[in-house]
Amino acid sequence: MSYQVFVDENGAYQDPDARSRHGAYETAAEAIAICQKMVDDDLDEVREPGMSGGQALTRWKMWGRDPFIVTAAGAESVKFSAWDYAEAKAALLNEASNDKPGPVAQQDYEPDAS
Repeated sequence: MSYQVFVDENGAYQDPDARSRHGAYETAAEAIAICQKMVDDDLDEVREPGMSGGQALTRWKMWGRDPFIVTAAGAESVKFSAWDYAEAKAALLNEASNDKPGPVAQQDYEPDAS
């Protein structure tokens, strides 16, 4: 497997014991999709009715999961930032017309390929 997903806990910043290995994936696209889903699920979980995207983002930054991708030697490099992705999703939440928490529509988020 070329792409491993690890998860840090925002609530346990810089605590190496809080880091966990989520899984390994053949493609960068699979690994990115898993990371995005974790962030989406966490934002949905922390968001309450009437809460802005910015408020949900603040909660996620305090308590959400911060997934990241480690690329195996020889595999195509991929860069994914859960924080950048969460900020983009929070902006979409601000644009949402209803105040109910729930899944956010997928957007065109493309991580930098390095």
